[in-house]
Amino acid sequence: MVALINGVIAGLAGVTPASGYITTQPTLALGVVLGVASYFSALFVKRKLRIDDALDVSSVHGLTGAIGSISIGLIATKSANPGIGVCPSQAVEGWFYDFSDGRQLWVQLVATLVAAAYAATVTFIIAYAVDKTIGLRVSPEQEESGLDSVEHGEQPYDNLHSFDFLNHREL
Repeated sequence: MVALINGVIAGLAGVTPASGYITTQPTLALGVVLGVASYFSALFVKRKLRIDDALDVSSVHGLTGAIGSISIGLIATKSANPGIGVCPSQAVEGWFYDFSDGRQLWVQLVATLVAAAYAATVTFIIAYAVDKTIGLRVSPEQEESGLDSVEHGEQPYDNLHSFDFLNHREL
């Protein structure tokens, strides 16, 4: 159930950047791509990178927001917004509609990379300041017990976390 809800949120988070520039059919296709990408990204972050990403935020919001932003350069159309493009007087179609013109795709790629670099830099600065003042990590014992129980006295997910959804088995 958590994966399903995260997939819905991922679709919404990723479609939002492109929503003013794409029509209905590409929106539905983009939503499916975003849900699948978010799900497998969350598995990769947890299992391969072994990062405890609370609520899969990097996959559900970060990755899908980037894909949604870049998708403007692929599937934007003048029929959804005649002002799309680097210069509104010279509206351009997304690359899937006009393979000869990749200007908007290039703009979206650069803008997404700049936004990601800015967010990473500011996040690092804030995390560094927090670490040097009040500390960023909890003790290994608290981490092992789980912060939901240590900090709030609650059990997360009502034991839902003990089921492996990918392999459909108990852990």
